[in-house]
Amino acid sequence: MKYIGQHIFDYVASFRQNVGVGTDTPTFPLHVKNSDANGGNTYSLIRTENGFGNADFGTLSGFARIRAGGTEVAALSSGASYFYNSGATSLALTGSSATFAGSVTASNLISNGYVKLGADNQILSDGSIT
Repeated sequence: MKYIGQHIFDYVASFRQNVGVGTDTPTFPLHVKNSDANGGNTYSLIRTENGFGNADFGTLSGFARIRAGGTEVAALSSGASYFYNSGATSLALTGSSATFAGSVTASNLISNGYVKLGADNQILSDGSIT
């Protein structure tokens, strides 16, 4: 490793303590803080990339965010979680409820030896189906 200036390294760098990007006081092995982290509300993201695309992981509005190819696919928090498909909400988990986009039918739930329910069938607490 070769030190070439103020906090700039050439070649591979190895660190035995916490590393901060945008902060001088990192509290995690890799701590990234964007410039508005003291009151603004813009994405703070880390990007991973390979030859097939990229994924971004970060935060916005109190939610952990996951983006694939620049399109948000999930927004997660302890109180509510949202999953997106083609930019639209496909599943929302809020409180004690789950909301699916479109309709859920027995024919598209489970097949090939797994439990399938029709419109009038119910799974009871003892595991029986009525």
